Formats: sequence, C-alpha cells, structure tokens
Amino acid sequence: MELCEIGKASRFNHLNNNWHGRASGIFPIIKTNGFKTFINFLSYWHLKNNLDVILFFSLRDDKGILIERKVLNPIKTHTYRIDLQEEFNDLNPTNQDKSLTIYSLEVEIISEMENRFPYPALLYEVETTNSYSVVHSCSRTLNPEEEINQLLFSLPQTGFDVIFDNEGFNFFAIVGGVKLPEYSILLTISTPDIEREIIHEMKLDNSYGYKTHIVNIDDILRKYNMKSGFYKCSIEVKDLDIFPRWICGKINTKSKSHSVSHTFFDTSDIQIMKSGRDYNNCYFAPSDNTQAPTGASFILPIYRPEEFQTTLVSYGQNPSFDGHVHLILHDSSNNPVSHLKISSTTDHFLQDHSYTNLNDMFSDALVGNEFMYAQFIFDSDKLPFRMKYGLNIQRKTKEISDNTLTVTNGLLKGTNICFAPRSVVQSDELLKPLTRNWAPIGGKNKIIVFYYLNWFFGVDRSLSTSVKCSLISSKGLLSKKTLIISPGKPIFFSSGDPWLNSFDLDTRDDCWIYFEANYWGASGFFFSIKPSIIGGDHIF
Repeated sequence: MELCEIGKASRFNHLNNNWHGRASGIFPIIKTNGFKTFINFLSYWHLKNNLDVILFFSLRDDKGILIERKVLNPIKTHTYRIDLQEEFNDLNPTNQDKSLTIYSLEVEIISEMENRFPYPALLYEVETTNSYSVVHSCSRTLNPEEEINQLLFSLPQTGFDVIFDNEGFNFFAIVGGVKLPEYSILLTISTPDIEREIIHEMKLDNSYGYKTHIVNIDDILRKYNMKSGFYKCSIEVKDLDIFPRWICGKINTKSKSHSVSHTFFDTSDIQIMKSGRDYNNCYFAPSDNTQAPTGASFILPIYRPEEFQTTLVSYGQNPSFDGHVHLILHDSSNNPVSHLKISSTTDHFLQDHSYTNLNDMFSDALVGNEFMYAQFIFDSDKLPFRMKYGLNIQRKTKEISDNTLTVTNGLLKGTNICFAPRSVVQSDELLKPLTRNWAPIGGKNKIIVFYYLNWFFGVDRSLSTSVKCSLISSKGLLSKKTLIISPGKPIFFSSGDPWLNSFDLDTRDDCWIYFEANYWGASGFFFSIKPSIIGGDHIF
C-alpha cells in the first residue's frame, strides 16, 4: 500500500481548510539502524459514522522543516499499516547509516463533518528483531480557535517510569506547535518512596515551530549523581500550543529494542469526591459501611502465568481512596478461585507509587492455567472519577541464539500500558444503547485481544449481552460473528480460537477486530506475545 504524492490529490485540497473537521496526531520518529516504525489504524470513520476522510502525512526534520507530505484516501472497512521506511526515503536507514536521527510525523484527518473528538485512533508501532512496542496517538497540534479545558494545561504530565541503568537511555518527546517560540519545562524525578528527588528546569527552543525535542532523562540523572534504579517522572509546562500529552519510553542499546508509552495528567490533587458527583443516580457495591458509596470494577488479564509476569503499577494518583478492594481471581471458565479483601489502612498498593506482581499474589492458584483474570472491585466512600494505573506484561525468560536470557525487574521491558478505569457509573449511562471498540489482532507480532464488558454491583451479572465481532483486514471485511457475553466475564481472542485460526492470523500483518456491544461500557487490552520484549495498549 502506497501513499499518494500530495500533488496527485488536488481534488481533496479544499478539505484542508476545514479546521472543524480536522483531527490530528503528531509523533516523534527515531531513525536508527534496526528500528522500523509504522502507523497502524482501522478506517473506523466509515464503520461508525459512514464518513469519508482524507489523511495527510507530513514528515519534518528535528528542526521542524517540512521534508515531504503525502496523502491517503482510505477505502471503506479496511485496515492500514503504513511502513514509514517504505513511504519516506529519509526514514530508510542504509547499512552504512548507524546514526540516530530525529524526525516528526504529523497525521491530519480531514472530514467534511465536524469531529466529535479531535484526536484520532492511530497506533504508533516500533519494531526491531527482538521487540515490538506500541502506543496510541496522544499529542497533537491544536486547531485554530480550539478551546481546551484549561485545567489540562495546569496539570503536570506524569506516570511514566524510568529504569536507570547502563542499557540505553530513557526519554520523553515534545514536538512543538506553531505559536510559541520557547517552552519552559520543570522536570521532577523521584524514587517511588520520594526519598530521593531532583527538580530540573530547562528551556526548549521552538523558534521555527514543529521542532522535535527528545529529552534524555538519563543524562539529567547523571548530572545530579543519581544512582541506578527506578524513578518516576513528572513534567510541568507553563504555556503550551500543543495538546499536553507526550510519548515517552526507553531505547535499549544492548538488546536493540525500543519501548514506548505516554504521559498522562496528574490528578492526584483534584480528586472528585462524593460532594462532586450525583450519587443518588449511581450504582454502588455493598460495603462494611452501608452509607458508603462504592465505585469501580476493572479486570486485568493474567496470560500464561508460567511464561509471563503480570504487574499492576500504581502511580500515586489515587491518594484519596479509603476503603477496601475485593481482588477476585477467575479461571478461564469464569469461576472464582481466589478472593482477597485488601484494606487501604493496611496496604497502600493502589494509592502509592508501587509495583504489584499479580503472579505472586495468586501463585498457587495460577499453576497449570493458560489464562485467568483478576477483577478489582472497590468499596469506598472516597473515589476519584477516574483512577490511573499501568499494566505490564513481560516474559519471564526467552531464548536468544541458544542462550537463555532471564528477565528480572525492569518493568519497561514489557507492555507498559497506561489505563484509566472509570470509578463511578451513573444510572443514565446504563441506558447507553451501544458501545464500539476496536483493536489490532494477529499478524507476525502475534497480538491477542482481551475484551470485557464492565460490571458494577447493582448490575445484573447474569445478564447476557450480544456482541457483534467483525474481523477486518487490508483487503476488507473478513468475517462477522455474534457472541453472547455477560458483564464481568471477559474473553480472550487469540490464535487458539477456531474462528480466528480459519483466517491464518499468525501470518497476516494488518488485521483488526471490531466490537459492537448492546451494553453501556466495554473495555480491554491487546498485547503481543513476541519472543522478546512485548508491546500492547488498551483497546479503543
């Protein structure tokens, strides 16, 4: 699949001035030998709203100078995986070119109708021989006269972890906008226990606009003589002309791998409590205190526990939580096999900056099971509207050239998925007639999908809901299937499923699965099971 030169699409140029119908995503591109980058997406505009859209791809160098611009007019019900090295000559490193070069790629989606959301569902993928990493689009340039909640600009960016060692470097990336010539950055780096903390001020030049900054966090740690170990980073920016969320990650020079994630908004100081919500119309769980409202339930996959380690990361985003967590382990037949009731007064693993190994919590119950899942049910009178956590799935061991590599700590060597489960559901939300979700599946990276309908106390758990599932490839719709799924009872879509096996997904590069559920809320994750470093994210 090739993009078109911009001159060959002149009949679409009039759409370029339609700022009300413009969504965008902007990505830092790191070109070095052995790394390949892709933009992967489903043409969901057609599936959801029957919209025709045009995609403009703009490649710029690190100074912000436009190098090349191309265009794509997506065909209905197709998937696209754009190999940036094949489409842009500047991104194709030669055998002699072993340097690390920085670019940016902006993808603008233009439609004739106003977009409900100005950020598109695009995946930025990085592949090497031994690894696969992926993150959804987050940062973007703003549309003219666009208004964004000013609260977002006043919040620091936080939530990404740094493993400071001698195996590469940690970074975050900012691609500038077009209005401000300079950005003032305040970077706070601390150990999870806050025993060591540094505050570093810096200025980023954006004189010509669109300039790409890759900030090497390891260099800053060395400047302050910090020791090797785990750290948490927060970024504060006073003035912005871009959407304030950035791609971050680590380039590992020893294993030739690249792990990416994204920052998120630090809401630890603005928790939305009982007084800020209409709890008369909410559903709550039973509590030791019958007057205490209770919110969220979310579910995490525990896949092949003898082969993978699953870790829940808490970033200190939920300090106001006060109550109990019911942590229930289920087998693949949805039968509960273990139940832990954890008090916030004795264990702060969901409030502090901490790493909780779910394999260790349920070690005996996991033996001999291919996949299971853990459900978290919160029982509290103080809850934020959204909670924020990280899900990390990584291999315990792997083989490289007949040598066994044991993967010990180092949480950035796995999926590193940031997700924000809803804490409270209101009764009017339960009347929502349809929820749509989609995720990549199969391919040479062997991506599997974990999908579930959310469940709260007060909702009939025995309720059966029809979910229409569609497999879609670069050649169009492959197959449709309707499944009956109950709230709180998830399903894995993997190569073991006969329906998926019939389409040989292990060799197809660009399939997606599309869900339509007659239910108010659905969620899930996708992740690869590639031999070395695996990647993943939450479903759209």
